[in-house]
Amino acid sequence: MAGSVGDIGTHAANLLEYVSGLRITSLSADLTSFVAGRRLDDDANMLLRLENGQRCAELLADSGG
Repeated sequence: MAGSVGDIGTHAANLLEYVSGLRITSLSADLTSFVAGRRLDDDANMLLRLENGQRCAELLADSGG
């Protein structure tokens, strides 16, 4: 069981590294749960930095149950 980052974000990050040929070196994330009582994130906004200094954004929303 994972939140939006585990369900969706890992695939997007892997794709970014594969297509760019660069590694993600750091990130800053804001995780939110909009469903009352949910223990895992269902929304994530992340800023990523690649090894060449390039900045990227990853915005995720998990509306599934």
